[in-house]
Amino acid sequence: MSLLAPITSFQNMQNLVLWRTRARGVNFGNTPSNSSNDQSPPILVQGLLNAGYSEFLSRTLDCGIAVLKCQFLTVANATAYSLRPLPLYTDGVTANPAAIRVLEGTYTTQVGGENGGYEYKFDLVSTKRFGAVTGNYTRRLSWFGPRVIYGSQLYGRPQLDVAPGTATAGDTISLTIVPDPANSPTTVPVASGGPLQAATDVPLFPQQFHMALVEYAVWQAAMAADKAQTAQLAKEAFEKYVNDAQCFGANFGNGDPECSVLDVYAGIPLGE
Repeated sequence: MSLLAPITSFQNMQNLVLWRTRARGVNFGNTPSNSSNDQSPPILVQGLLNAGYSEFLSRTLDCGIAVLKCQFLTVANATAYSLRPLPLYTDGVTANPAAIRVLEGTYTTQVGGENGGYEYKFDLVSTKRFGAVTGNYTRRLSWFGPRVIYGSQLYGRPQLDVAPGTATAGDTISLTIVPDPANSPTTVPVASGGPLQAATDVPLFPQQFHMALVEYAVWQAAMAADKAQTAQLAKEAFEKYVNDAQCFGANFGNGDPECSVLDVYAGIPLGE
């Protein structure tokens, strides 16, 4: 027995936007029949849903409700790596998504090298601290080492500056990120941080918040159609989804606060 597509699949969300705005082309269970000449053409509805996707992720990026772990190989004598998008996956072929925010970074050395196969977490620091640890940048372009110790998105730029710079090619950097679908390559599937494209695509975050994208698209489309009351109600609904997601993520993103795990190296419970 085949399962029905979720109501918040990309195809169904497009139908929901048309239905809510009383626009032509509603065709639930199938591709909407709106055309490029309609008030709400496919390119507009799809674009608004993806715009809502990016807006929702940017508003909830500190909550940890939509995170991915991505990996790529280091380059010799590099001091920064792109975040929009990230470098290719470790196979050198598969595209990685773009990142709005980096939440954690680790560095794994190659098997066969010094401490081969060891994974080291590096600190993600502020712009000010990164400047301090690099001697106000005076050491930055001449400081290379066997692994990264510090990383920073200087002034929020779409790249991760690292210190020391990577001296070796072929080691692995792993980043836990909040993806940026709007700036990810179109070859990246939605499950890997890409935009909503296929009919069955669904957003990365929990299903109870998927309707936020519909509310955002209705809000924008209704404003353009001079439907002020519909636009206002959709805006308020979108804001409530954002607030609810932030509350959910505050308890969900950091795991069980009552769980105490012993750090066998320091001999103390983690988090204390």
